Amino acid sequence: RIRARAMQVCQANPGQQYLANPYACDSTCNSFIQCAHGTGYLHRCAAGLRWRRTEFVCDWATSVACPN
Repeated sequence: RIRARAMQVCQANPGQQYLANPYACDSTCNSFIQCAHGTGYLHRCAAGLRWRRTEFVCDWATSVACPN
């Protein structure tokens, strides 16, 4: 189910390689989707890190504003 949702996100955003996970259940912003050849792969940042949408990297939680 998660793989299917990630694939839908990639197909809805052609040309994007990294996307924030719109299906995250919380506001930690620690997961993202990597798109490769139309397939979506869910990744999580290491503990204490958040996904920085503008730079496409995991960064310290204190440095990333996480939208609710």
